[in-house]
Amino acid sequence: MVEIYGTCDPAFSKLKDQFAGQIKRFGGGAAACVYHHGEKVVDMWGGVAGNDQRPWQKDTLSLVYSATKAVPVTCLHILASDGLVDYDEPVAAYWPEFAQHGKEHITIRQLMSHQAGLYQILGLIERPSDILDWDAMVDALAGARPIHVPGEANGYHAFNIGWLLGALIEKISGMPFNEFLRIRLTEPLGVDGLVIGVDDEKFPRLADQMGMPSIREYSTIRKRYKIPEYIPAGQIRRLFSRGLTPRRLTNYFGDPEFYRATIPAVNGTFDARSLAKLYAMLSNWGTFENHQFLTPEIIEKAREVQTRRFDRVAIYPLHWRLGYHRADAVLRNYPNAFGHYGFGGAGGWANPEKNLAFGLVHNSSPITLLGHIRCIAITGAVYEGAKVADVNVKSSAIA
Repeated sequence: MVEIYGTCDPAFSKLKDQFAGQIKRFGGGAAACVYHHGEKVVDMWGGVAGNDQRPWQKDTLSLVYSATKAVPVTCLHILASDGLVDYDEPVAAYWPEFAQHGKEHITIRQLMSHQAGLYQILGLIERPSDILDWDAMVDALAGARPIHVPGEANGYHAFNIGWLLGALIEKISGMPFNEFLRIRLTEPLGVDGLVIGVDDEKFPRLADQMGMPSIREYSTIRKRYKIPEYIPAGQIRRLFSRGLTPRRLTNYFGDPEFYRATIPAVNGTFDARSLAKLYAMLSNWGTFENHQFLTPEIIEKAREVQTRRFDRVAIYPLHWRLGYHRADAVLRNYPNAFGHYGFGGAGGWANPEKNLAFGLVHNSSPITLLGHIRCIAITGAVYEGAKVADVNVKSSAIA
């Protein structure tokens, strides 16, 4: 049996059982957190955080891959709530250098709903270590050429959306991205577990990704790569010469330099309680603990579906909102919910109609279909627990 620590309202006992079952099935460790009507009703964790079998703690930080995107997206909506962003204005109105190669008319709405045609990354970098350089990636995207006519198709900007939104935030706010994140989101929200770019203080809280070398033991991201003699000449050899091999790309997700960089689309290291609190704020129409982050009007605009088209990159029909995507459960549709999931199944969501929010982080990262839908797989139990809790409150009121 997997021992689960923390707290869990009895109404959410099914969620606790499924959560423990996931850890047993996939290994490693995990944490989950639920907010219901503004109250934290589930805050639990279990399993191991490292290859050395050290136990998962309440504040363990774990790589969440694309679930990171919820943070820069929310930061841009904060600026919209300030009246500083119009979603239908061109990106170039705020970032003049962006107006190159047919990008002068791309709107913020198109960018946030992944319709800008700027999702390719291999043409922007020579080797994977290039993604560590914030200024170089921002400049490369300013000079990039769209793959398709913006607005006529959508393709998931898996890496590039982070730098694109981050650059916009910097241009509009006049602050470095991480300073804006700290001043306008994490400090007012009272969380220290929405980290993009780990510093020395938080580094000991990081969980290893199971199946990868410990991030405390090695660094390979800047090392030169020797191409095996058996790789034939041509495109494949050119990719290998740049270090773009499946094994090396996987290992970069365990490299300390990757964690220390600012890559707002993929290298967030979150704890579940901070991620769930972010979504709790969104599920409470932009206000939490007497602090207004977003206006209700911006929440409405942010969660409005922009496109239901086939996505050129993602397999799952994501039904893009403004930066967030659909947040359903297995065989259940919750059209009012929105959030963002990551590779391997971490992620979270908000549902303002039910004032319900959920966050899940883990470190097992199984490259399987079942592993990839971990957040989706236990979302149904979150809704069932909320329903039971509401019934219990109503019964107590009647009694």
